[in-house]
Amino acid sequence: MVLPTSAIMYASGQTTDNSGSSSTGGSSSTGGSTGNRATFPTTSTVSNNTGNAYCDTCNNDSYNGGGDLKSMVLAVHNRERAAVGVPALVWNDTLAAQAKIWAEHLATTGEFAHSTCCGAFREYSENLAARHGAPTTVPIANNMQGWVAEKNVFQGLPSATGTNVVGHYTQMVWKSTKEVGCATATGNNYDVLVCQYSPPGNIGGQAPY
Repeated sequence: MVLPTSAIMYASGQTTDNSGSSSTGGSSSTGGSTGNRATFPTTSTVSNNTGNAYCDTCNNDSYNGGGDLKSMVLAVHNRERAAVGVPALVWNDTLAAQAKIWAEHLATTGEFAHSTCCGAFREYSENLAARHGAPTTVPIANNMQGWVAEKNVFQGLPSATGTNVVGHYTQMVWKSTKEVGCATATGNNYDVLVCQYSPPGNIGGQAPY
């Protein structure tokens, strides 16, 4: 997939049914792609049923967290989880190591796809974000902003609403998920963020919290 310079892509967490089979969620991008599109407001918007609308500056302190990916990931995720009353996530080094392997694969190959090995979507769920464009000083963890922004169109189940994908956000706040591990990689003007979650969320027919 070739995107315009500085475009950001988001591959949503998959939906898993109780048997362990899964279907991959859609992807979205800024910068003019025609894929499914999440809402990226420039100011606070009216709240949805969570009562906590997305605000593009509200997590800036967390996104910029000194370049410490673990701290940024936990701060952003747990702020969103606290807002809907679900327990905080803890960091899992094994998930982070798996995520690193996949992030490096994507950065090397230029692909944008979910991992499919190692118990994917049975033992863990996965959120992806990637950015094509010239190197930037903005932390790649800022790509989580697009995941959080999906709560503006979330209406109660981990599914799409019209052309809006919400699977990243619902995985972030999935009540039975306890652990997260993330990694980044960069190659050929391509920045990738991979987060893996356990136990996996986005279970078909269930609400996240």
